[in-house]
Amino acid sequence: MDYKQEIQKLVKEIKEQGYENICFMQPAYNIGGGSLIEVNIAKYFVKHTDLNVYFCDFENGYATNLLQDTPEVKILTYNEKDILLPLQKKSIILTNSTRAILLKQMHPENKLMFWHYETAKCGWDSVFINHEAAKYLSLLKKENAICYHDWSGKDSLNRFQNVGLTNKDYLYITLDKKNKECSKNLIDENNINIAFLSRLAPEKIQSLFYLIKNFADYKTDKKKSLHIIGDGRSRRIVENFCKNYENEIEFIFTGTINREKLDDYLINNVDILFGVGTCILESAALKIPSVMLLMNSKRFEDKDAIWLYDSKEYCVGILQQEKYDFGQPLTPISKILDSVYTENNKAAEGLKCYEYFIKNHTNYDELILNFLQMLINDTLTFDKLKRTIRFVPYNLLKIFQYKLFKLNFIKRIEFCDKVWVYFLNLRIFKRRKDKGKYKYYLFGIKFLEKLEKIPYKFPATSFNDRKQYWSK
Repeated sequence: MDYKQEIQKLVKEIKEQGYENICFMQPAYNIGGGSLIEVNIAKYFVKHTDLNVYFCDFENGYATNLLQDTPEVKILTYNEKDILLPLQKKSIILTNSTRAILLKQMHPENKLMFWHYETAKCGWDSVFINHEAAKYLSLLKKENAICYHDWSGKDSLNRFQNVGLTNKDYLYITLDKKNKECSKNLIDENNINIAFLSRLAPEKIQSLFYLIKNFADYKTDKKKSLHIIGDGRSRRIVENFCKNYENEIEFIFTGTINREKLDDYLINNVDILFGVGTCILESAALKIPSVMLLMNSKRFEDKDAIWLYDSKEYCVGILQQEKYDFGQPLTPISKILDSVYTENNKAAEGLKCYEYFIKNHTNYDELILNFLQMLINDTLTFDKLKRTIRFVPYNLLKIFQYKLFKLNFIKRIEFCDKVWVYFLNLRIFKRRKDKGKYKYYLFGIKFLEKLEKIPYKFPATSFNDRKQYWSK
């Protein structure tokens, strides 16, 4: 297939739908796989298409730093308190499924695509505090406006939210092929050197904990070393957990390692990499044996993991609850260690992981082709979304509930310059601002109006043109 030619055809079709601008909205300071993938797609678009590409990020955010060498991608600064999206042109907007609450007021015909890259159960009731989650997810399904990072993302929505999604629209993790590779020999014949690579975040560390337990129980005459690569807000919890196993395992905390130095560290220090997410592709690209751990938000016991080459549908991590529904081979962690350290299969296992990586996670052209087709099929506009999510920007919404004997007695909603008060779900009071006036309503009848007047400010006098005048 001539991917470049097919991509140009789809771009033309998108432009015929009226869209020449695409904006990635991923405001974040933390280092994360989602931001990295969106940045790489944005770079691809400016290099291979004539679409106008924007990225909406916090000032000096992670994506902004990644895009320093790509001025063709126009950076839009995201401010939580702003009402309007900085880009008011008719556009396609891509953001994470839970980031819907961060959307700003925008062009009503903007097309929206939501990327669900969560595997763990999402706290939708904490995201949509006015209970719109079910209607929101149903809308995304109806309008073909949702895609996933892999099988686990789709399954988690169906499992925990009962959405009934069947489409296989995957915006999966894709990395450039690397030129380096690990040695076919063990790092040290007398030492087991494995690694866990990940952010040390609450949704990740339970995978590390069950790895540690299995590693501690593994019978061997070799010294055991576990390299913990990464950092995060749960590091102190991890350090305290590791203290219980210091007699069996040497723990090496490296903190976050820059991408430029990560390859060399893995090649020189790691025989097997365990993890969840993008990290196991980083190691597979170097022909290092790479293993998917199971995940859970709570402490759990398990002995199984999954070789990367035994995965499917671009999956790089699954929940413990999903392991049998996943339908792929499970391998005890002890057997994985045996294969490399007892049966001397480091080279063979690393090669199988590498071949899986090349087949499934390196073709950017195919990824972009699939993504463009998703955007063409997407029919969700901002105007349609607002009918389900009335409050935009949703993050400015405040709800106060007063309970009497566990009964929702009074509810007060504040949004921008509006206030609603409900008594037993009956709206009894409303306040809104209209043309500088505050209007007050009781049972739908206006009973009070307040006009705020401020003395004239003489705006012309505040325009500072002295420097321009003096320079003449």
